[in-house]
Amino acid sequence: MMLIMQIPIKTHAHLQDTHMYQELQMMTEPHGYPSNNLPVKIINDIIYATQLVEDLVLGKIKIVDFLKSYNNFYYWLGFDELPQSEKIKFLNYLNILSIHKEIQDKTVNRVYTDCFDIDKLHSLGRITTNECINGIKKIYQKNKLEFDNILK
Repeated sequence: MMLIMQIPIKTHAHLQDTHMYQELQMMTEPHGYPSNNLPVKIINDIIYATQLVEDLVLGKIKIVDFLKSYNNFYYWLGFDELPQSEKIKFLNYLNILSIHKEIQDKTVNRVYTDCFDIDKLHSLGRITTNECINGIKKIYQKNKLEFDNILK
């Protein structure tokens, strides 16, 4: 039994043009699952979150829109709580999932978007939206090949 919560995620129109999306559509069996039994919805969510990161890095979306759409992607889908037996189903996605965990932990979970005193903000371990964007850009650049593999 899969322990993964599925949350509604809006899709970008250009997501359907990605190679990975088209490949998934071809792999899907009549019951809605790809041949490796990983639900298409979850794979689409992984692709969508990956595309969101790239769109932010490339300046196609604003940080506030990114944060609303990305939300707590990694944790809402329960990737942090998967037993080892379930993780096997994600072998092709483990690298990109670990990158999303890093993005979540180092930037998204720490960003504060309201008015603030920057010294107080930093003393609480929080970061500004600009620091969030810069942190995501660093993670993206460090892992560019993984993004390219998912979004090709």
